Amino acid sequence: MDGNEKLSLFRDIVFEHTEKSVAEQLESFEASLKKVFHDHQSEKKQKDDLMLATEKDNVRKERNKQVAQLQLKLQRDLHKEQQKLKAEVFNQVNQKLKAFMETDDYVNLLERQIKQALAIAKDEQILIYIDPVDQDKINELERRSNHKLIVSDRPFIGGIRGVIQSRNMLIDYSFLKRLEAERDNFSFDVADEGDNA
Repeated sequence: MDGNEKLSLFRDIVFEHTEKSVAEQLESFEASLKKVFHDHQSEKKQKDDLMLATEKDNVRKERNKQVAQLQLKLQRDLHKEQQKLKAEVFNQVNQKLKAFMETDDYVNLLERQIKQALAIAKDEQILIYIDPVDQDKINELERRSNHKLIVSDRPFIGGIRGVIQSRNMLIDYSFLKRLEAERDNFSFDVADEGDNA
């Protein structure tokens, strides 16, 4: 083997070794690039998933906030309407009450209330007050009940009040008390559609 052959053999061995080394480095680099690409894709997917979940959560929170604000507004509007209707109802009640107070039935009611108060008092002294608007009925009511009545200095929209001082007791048949109780307890009940059948 002469020098040229040795050189050619050496060159072939070096090229073969270099080619093998380059191929291994390329494979390693390609594998490394694939891993970096896979990691990048995985990281991007995680970021995208997180961003999507965050956006969904933000949209849900915003929707819930808007729904809550709408419900609050609807409740306020409903409350305003109920207050208007309640005022209208009690305005009509007051008008009907005034009309009733001009009837004989009202005088009969006052007489019954006076007699009930006297029955509660039994033999004890009782002061019975009538409303100032009923002052014109005092003589008739005293005659019917055979009891002295007092015109109250404070209006109570009709009816009577009695005071049994020995028992420190107030008998209150006034319309004012009943109207206040009704106004305090008044509510609009929403009936189900099935209830109308």
